[in-house]
Amino acid sequence: MATLVSILIDTLAYGMVLFTISIGLSITLGLMKVVNLAHGGFAMLGGYFASHALLALGLPYLAALPLAMACVVILAVPLEVALFRPLYGKNDYLVQVLITIGIAFCMIGLTNYFFGPAMRTIPLPAFLTGPVDLGFRFIPAHRLFVIAVGLAVALGLWLLIEKTSFGTKLRAAVDNAGMAASLGIRTQRIYSLTFALSVALGAMGGVIGAELLPIDPYYALRYMVTILVVVSIGGAGSIGGALTAALLLGLIDTVGKYLAPGYGDALFYVAVIGVVLVFPDGLLGRRAAAHATAATPTPVDGPDRRIAFVGIAGIAVAGLAAYLIVPDYAGYLSRMLSMALLVLSLDLIVGYCGVATLGQAALYGIGAYAAGIAALRAGITDPLAMLGVGMIAGGLAGLVSGALIVRAKGLAQLVLTVAILQLTLALGNKLSWLTGGSDGLSDIAPSPLFGIFAFDFEGVTGYLLGLGVLVCVLSTLTLIVHSPFGLLCRGIKGDPVRVEAMGGKVNGTLVRMFGVSGMVAGLGGALAAITTGVVGLDSLTFERSAEAFVMLILGGAGTLFGALGGVVVYLTAEHWIAAADPSHWLIAIGLILIAVMFFLPSGLQGLLTLRRRRRRPVTPQAIEVHP
Repeated sequence: MATLVSILIDTLAYGMVLFTISIGLSITLGLMKVVNLAHGGFAMLGGYFASHALLALGLPYLAALPLAMACVVILAVPLEVALFRPLYGKNDYLVQVLITIGIAFCMIGLTNYFFGPAMRTIPLPAFLTGPVDLGFRFIPAHRLFVIAVGLAVALGLWLLIEKTSFGTKLRAAVDNAGMAASLGIRTQRIYSLTFALSVALGAMGGVIGAELLPIDPYYALRYMVTILVVVSIGGAGSIGGALTAALLLGLIDTVGKYLAPGYGDALFYVAVIGVVLVFPDGLLGRRAAAHATAATPTPVDGPDRRIAFVGIAGIAVAGLAAYLIVPDYAGYLSRMLSMALLVLSLDLIVGYCGVATLGQAALYGIGAYAAGIAALRAGITDPLAMLGVGMIAGGLAGLVSGALIVRAKGLAQLVLTVAILQLTLALGNKLSWLTGGSDGLSDIAPSPLFGIFAFDFEGVTGYLLGLGVLVCVLSTLTLIVHSPFGLLCRGIKGDPVRVEAMGGKVNGTLVRMFGVSGMVAGLGGALAAITTGVVGLDSLTFERSAEAFVMLILGGAGTLFGALGGVVVYLTAEHWIAAADPSHWLIAIGLILIAVMFFLPSGLQGLLTLRRRRRRPVTPQAIEVHP
């Protein structure tokens, strides 16, 4: 009985924290159609401001809480005007995701710079530190406070939306913004006030939930997935849905930690995947199509097959030249090659199929772990065999994950990709007998390549092997994307309904491309395991997926060569900027991502294509004169 009561209280407390933080994102998504992945950053900032007010200024808790909320709103106003307002009402949710990830990166970097990397505490007042006697059990006062605040927020929002003139205008703007504006409703003002309310609620959740969700500079990324899952399952714009989803997820998480503490995270994401597949439009939300479509960055015309093979030959020559010019950087160049394979695999899904995924690192990490396990557990140390193992493992994982992902659309599809990634990470951490757990796999020692070329400390053999793999992969992918199968994938990206009406197998085709993508990503992971000799959980993180996405968008999606350019530019900039200060690098990459999405959505490859078109002479068209 005592355990059941503890589970109930912890479920309610954790669920109310999730609800208070995520309801703001649910409202902005339902009203302005903006997928704001930086929302957790506002909760983080609320926690930092409250901590500073309590510890440095000596303010009481109940004064620090509204002050922190006000400070976050003041900071959010210029962001809303400059960065969020241009996104209102647009269905390009992938662009929104990338821009808001850039904002989150900037928040993390600036927070780390001004407040330092240490975790911040928010001291509770005396009336929230002790237990409360309910007659049959003592309950922590803070838990009851969080539950009461969550219920008050839910009731207050319902009254605001259903019983006030502001709520009437808000609902009118949600149903038809154009009609509402024609009736004299200042929709832009409604949007701004709603955005301010959403970030204020996020900040409140960050403060009152600091005991359950600790505050540190990476808060925005660490809990981004959980917040997004609440909104997706609850349904965008639905208060009841968000509350139900938060409590459901709180129950799943709490029960998992009580009954299966070693696998609580894994069970949580298994449940998330199941719920999203059963309720792809949310428990109480509207259909996903009403909120977003599977839009992708501006397409870029890729080179034809003959020019592509010339470019591949040029890449091989450039790779050899890079080694001759900077032989001491062979290890760094090998990392660049493995990341290039990851980004190429992502380009197949995003650039050629139009499917948004933030979980590509799962395929990369599975390939890396498969190669490492083959070497350490099965004694398969031949580097080519290890590459084969990684490729097969990544391909199989791609087929399985692809079969799940293609069943959803829009935001639900995005959530599925992240949930699968987080599930893979949780299993990689808990199956320590196989994966090494948090310590990872080390001392991976591949045998000499062809029995002749040893993998030495300088990394020369690993780099040349990687360069050969990249050239072979590029050649194969060039043939694939120009084949009928590749053209069908492009057709699905452009108009899947039309392709299906013409008899094309949309989902089956996408699943096959996921398999090809997984093979390429698995090769990249296996190459990393061979060249570095270690495999860790960092290969399975959301940060790795986001990093690959930034590289792809920077170079240009849908051309293969643009992806390679993005890898080179990104990692070169990272090498020089991050060496000076890692926090500066996060700020820089966030600003770069925002700038690229606003001013150069087709990436560097698109810029080169535009310049070529401008230089191309215009051939005068003959004019026929009819008597």
